[in-house]
Amino acid sequence: MNQDNKPDTTNNPQHDIATQEQKKIDISNQMEDIKGKHDKIWLIYLITAVVGLMIVFLACLIGDIFSPANDGREYVIIMDGFTVAGALLMGVGAMGWIANQGGFDMLGFGFKQLIRIFNPASKLEKKRQTFYEYKEEKSKKSVRVGHTLLVGLGYLVVAIIMFIIYKLV
Repeated sequence: MNQDNKPDTTNNPQHDIATQEQKKIDISNQMEDIKGKHDKIWLIYLITAVVGLMIVFLACLIGDIFSPANDGREYVIIMDGFTVAGALLMGVGAMGWIANQGGFDMLGFGFKQLIRIFNPASKLEKKRQTFYEYKEEKSKKSVRVGHTLLVGLGYLVVAIIMFIIYKLV
């Protein structure tokens, strides 16, 4: 016993083994959490890539790729589809990034105040939210957009490679 009336565990080999086992369990749990997050990230990228492929397909349909009268323009239509998908995904990602940086906070606050004027239930609230409070609340709600930017960039790279091949052939 030490001076605090607690058992002295500094030279106890059983305590050392139990501590090492607990550390192993903690590390194992952390590795499982990382693996779960890693799987979730790949799923987000996969879903974004599938959305991009759907955009490519829609752009090809709009470009009338299946028409017999397009005279061998299928390659150009597919290239345009990848360009449209890349531009749309990167545009959405850029807008999300701007929103995360607070670029639309004033617009959102103004729109919220406008709705508050015409909503009778909001007049019952005693405390109005200031712009500072609104901005602090919005800063806590950040949306991930990196996957959208990267996948969109990937589609644009594919379109550029297709364009280079088209010009070389």
